[in-house]
Amino acid sequence: MDNKINTLIGADISIKGNIYYEETVHIEASVEGSLVANKQKDSKLYINKSSIIKGSVYATNIAINGTVVGNVYAYK
Repeated sequence: MDNKINTLIGADISIKGNIYYEETVHIEASVEGSLVANKQKDSKLYINKSSIIKGSVYATNIAINGTVVGNVYAYK
């Protein structure tokens, strides 16, 4: 897997609901819901320092600089 960011969710976004993702995702937004990686794919999740996640996070590889109010599960 390269270092390319496939999806960027910017700071001016607020999401209510779960996000299911693959590959590399960078989140700067506020999310009220779970972030769920596809277990069958090698993915990366970056949670920016401005982010507030209210829900569980399921990730293959993860870097958290923001706030997660919920459980974090790493597949690796």
